[in-house]
Amino acid sequence: MKNKTLNINIWMYCFVSIMLLTLMIDYFTYFFGNHYLIYLVISGLILCCFGYCLRHKIKIVNNFEKADIIFFLFLLVIAILTIVFPDRSFDTFNYHLYLQQNPFGDKINFDFFAGKNLNSYSYAFPDRMFYLFRFFLGYRLGVILNYLLIIIIYVQVKEMIKKLIPHSHSIFRVVVSTLIATSLSLIDIVDSYYVDLISVVLLLEITRLVLFFPLEEKENNTILFAYFGLLFGFTFVVKISNAVLLVLLFMIYILKNRNILKCINLKNILITLFSLFLPFVLYLIYTYLQTGNPVFPFYNTIFKSEYFRNRNWLDTRFGPSRIREVFIWPLIILFDSARCDDINIVEPIWGYGYIIAIIYGLYYSYKLLKKQKFDKNRLLFFTTTVLFYLVWSKFQLGYSRYGLVVLILGSISTYIFIYDIVRSKRYFLIGIMLPLMFYHFSYVGTNYMYKNQDWIYNNYYNNKVKDYNYNLKNLFSKGNETTIQFEKDSVWAIFYYNAGLAQFINDEIPIINVVASADNSYTRDLLNEKLQKASHIYTLIDSLDFNNFIVNINKTKYKIIKVEKVFTSTISGDPSHFVYVFEVGSRDNSKQNNYEIFESEKEYDVSKKSNISLFLGLAKDTNHTYIEDFPVSIIGIKDGKEEALDNLMIDKNGSMHSLKYNVENYDTLKIVSLDANNQKIIGNWMMSLNVETD
Repeated sequence: MKNKTLNINIWMYCFVSIMLLTLMIDYFTYFFGNHYLIYLVISGLILCCFGYCLRHKIKIVNNFEKADIIFFLFLLVIAILTIVFPDRSFDTFNYHLYLQQNPFGDKINFDFFAGKNLNSYSYAFPDRMFYLFRFFLGYRLGVILNYLLIIIIYVQVKEMIKKLIPHSHSIFRVVVSTLIATSLSLIDIVDSYYVDLISVVLLLEITRLVLFFPLEEKENNTILFAYFGLLFGFTFVVKISNAVLLVLLFMIYILKNRNILKCINLKNILITLFSLFLPFVLYLIYTYLQTGNPVFPFYNTIFKSEYFRNRNWLDTRFGPSRIREVFIWPLIILFDSARCDDINIVEPIWGYGYIIAIIYGLYYSYKLLKKQKFDKNRLLFFTTTVLFYLVWSKFQLGYSRYGLVVLILGSISTYIFIYDIVRSKRYFLIGIMLPLMFYHFSYVGTNYMYKNQDWIYNNYYNNKVKDYNYNLKNLFSKGNETTIQFEKDSVWAIFYYNAGLAQFINDEIPIINVVASADNSYTRDLLNEKLQKASHIYTLIDSLDFNNFIVNINKTKYKIIKVEKVFTSTISGDPSHFVYVFEVGSRDNSKQNNYEIFESEKEYDVSKKSNISLFLGLAKDTNHTYIEDFPVSIIGIKDGKEEALDNLMIDKNGSMHSLKYNVENYDTLKIVSLDANNQKIIGNWMMSLNVETD
């Protein structure tokens, strides 16, 4: 029997090597403790030896064409405009950074669900892949992995188009692949630590192999089966929700290769199972030992972890509300994008691709029934695309970021349709493709630069040109240069989703999520017990998220005692950006927190009070127009007469004052900010305070 050689593109080979390297490091970390650099060197040497042993079974290919320069130039422009700005997105600060550095920590007895109960036990593997780059290149360049993934997606799409349109010109394939690989939905997360592009590459690679590479009975397929096993295992560990798509792809592979029983033996089965379980078994075991649920908190009605309610977690914000919506979901979201996306931007091609795939699927099915000659690869491709759409709609919440592979397959379907219309009429094809390119780049640029204001925070427009040099100067910064010393038995209390930011400042004290860790009475008791044992409780807040912080802390029994530190970190991307570190303590249960944000002026009734204490400071630093420090006057009012109690200057880059006044001689306390012309300072800046009276 002839030994089968596995042909793998050089970009994909690099990606698989990074996955294997990360996996080996994590196995060492789990069993022998955290010594990252040592394990990196050992794992690298093992991987090199492994690659040498398989040199005759794996052929690295490079399908580079001169026309590919179009894609690489466009990707270079994107990288220049975006990569210098650090990722400040919600999920990154909530749990991605946390998992990067803490894959196997005790997240219950030491920390306490730092990334909230949903995300603290997400399998850390994809985040650890990013950590490899962040470890060497710094916080900003840690996302460079995503740019490699965009290149691989481009290559995968180009290969698929070549299979589906064999006689197409190379320029057509390059242009179409560029348009698809630079879709808004992909570019939107390329400069973040989100792991979705890893999932896309893996699913595309499996789909490509399933659809276009049949099994040969006369060949030894051991290396192919091992590769399949690794891809399936890695796809599952990156996102558990991929499991349904993997089952679908496996079924398609079996149906397409009905001779599979003749191509396998015991050796193939054992090797495939080993390569399948290797990527995720470590994380599965760790999560099970920690929580009692290997996929915590999912399917907890089955596993019944005591750290989560007896229910199956489901995000009800997104997805079809009834079964009939599943079948038209790609069309519904075109008119109601909020149901599938956080930023309400949905590319029209989501719907176009679905309709076209259905039409093609029915057309080729008709030909099959009539026993007419046609390309069966096309029937399989369009049928698979439609099934992917349905699985995504039903089992993956129909959420845009979870369905990026669906978007790509739908886009390929659309461009096949365009090609089939014009066929060999080259000039007509050019006449269509040029306007499409113009529309695509205009659409992507407009939506990314102007409409996406509150998502990743790190594109060129949001940060403005003035901050580019600052970030370029800090391009290789690791971002953790600010160190604050804490007393023994101190803990981080997270009142907003920023465990990753807390870890940047000090990763040696426990991180306890106060607002999103306790899901039942048992976990609430554990949470309170851990907080009661702490001698000092600290919290922090990014100035961008001050409003959310105030909402959350007002719901708790904790109050700010003092401001420990105000600092600016290079991970902010903005030299005027600041972070507050507060020490908090238990408040009197008879009193309610009244932290709030206001602009320019605030008055308080103090007619029945003797003393008043408050914290006063800048709460938001973005886009304020006032270029100087903020002058603030504290005024006591009695019978309409005003008396100045205090005059303060609040640093425009962040400061917080702890104030106390005797107000027994006043009816009203007024806080007002006036400029040199005695005019109220109006702008996109706010102040925060807490008033306690007696």
